[in-house]
Amino acid sequence: METQCSCDIFDQQLAVGEHPLETNSSALSSIRYAKTTCMTQTSTNNRNTRKDFSETCSAVMQIESLSENDQIKYGAQPEHKYSISHKIDVLLTMATACRTEDGNVDAVGMNSLLDTIEEIDNTNDALINFVGVALGNAKIDLIEAPKGGARGRSVSKVFSRSEELVRELSSLARLRSPEFTHFTIPAPLAAAKIKDANDTAVLVSKIDDGSSRDGRAFAQLHTRPDNSGDSLSNNYLSVQIDRARHLASVIAKTYVNYPDIIQLDMDEVLRQLEQVIEECRCDRSVSAIVHGDAHPGNLFWDFSKGVTFIDTPSLHYSMDSKGNPIGAPEDDVANFERRFVHYCRQASIEENEIESLRNAFEQEYHNCNGATLSKKKLKLFGLRYVFGDLIQACKRDCSKDIRAAIDSLKQVLG
Repeated sequence: METQCSCDIFDQQLAVGEHPLETNSSALSSIRYAKTTCMTQTSTNNRNTRKDFSETCSAVMQIESLSENDQIKYGAQPEHKYSISHKIDVLLTMATACRTEDGNVDAVGMNSLLDTIEEIDNTNDALINFVGVALGNAKIDLIEAPKGGARGRSVSKVFSRSEELVRELSSLARLRSPEFTHFTIPAPLAAAKIKDANDTAVLVSKIDDGSSRDGRAFAQLHTRPDNSGDSLSNNYLSVQIDRARHLASVIAKTYVNYPDIIQLDMDEVLRQLEQVIEECRCDRSVSAIVHGDAHPGNLFWDFSKGVTFIDTPSLHYSMDSKGNPIGAPEDDVANFERRFVHYCRQASIEENEIESLRNAFEQEYHNCNGATLSKKKLKLFGLRYVFGDLIQACKRDCSKDIRAAIDSLKQVLG
């Protein structure tokens, strides 16, 4: 169960200005599950004319849509002038000091950073005021969340754990490196803790124009940093193996009697899992910095401008204390392709078209000199992610999704 603020900000929508929202269904997943506020900069006179962000923009913070009759508006201009006293560059530097050799978070460094940042009250008004100040004293309202997701120029993300905020800052600091030219990231503006909200924090960022294509962006992320291609960290692999085993055991113990799952030979599934684990331990493969939650919902994409990566706290786990790669590129590729196929099927795209698009992604990744991928590790990560999908489908008691997850599992198993 995720921690929620008493002000229910996870169930609200944040809007800035009075301009119509632009929607993008591909962003829906990250908006709902990552507590993301997306904002679109527009012009009062001409949509193609860009003005200062503080002058005019529109926004949405959608986690769960409110009822059709439930529209809430709160007054606008910030009354409390938050100092935003600690410049974001200082926080980013402090976040880099929170990295460890094995990709975890240094507790001392984290506590030092959290002691430094602003603290806001646990109310809607306080959140509105803080985001407004961070965006240049913009006028902000809470209104009913629209359907279909959103796209825009800014992100205000609420973290249910402040440790995730630290990882996000650490990841953004690494991705700001000039060596990355085929994608962009949100530019962080301000961060704060939320008082009496069980370790909740908020980060306000601005979205810049993206660049390049999906395959090319991932290829550069996985290969450009120094020491990319060195041997994969045993610790990183062990963590992924433990997660896969845990998820498989949950299915075997908790959901094995579900009508659809009972048709699975779980003994054979577990046998194949252990076999691929043993093969992965013996298989030499390369290390990389990885997004860690790579799916279409965590990429902003524009046909003319390209890719922007969002929601990157898991990337922190793929770096050592110096920001060198220790993660597995197969993690990103397996997850992205799995979720991409899922979204395509939701959109009723024909299977032959899905396969063509999937091949195009793989070809682009290969043509741009992406990392050398291990088939064994692609299978391991594929199993891990499908196990997770199956568990979530069982929790929702959705037969359609259960069957889809089982079909995906059979495809991964071969």
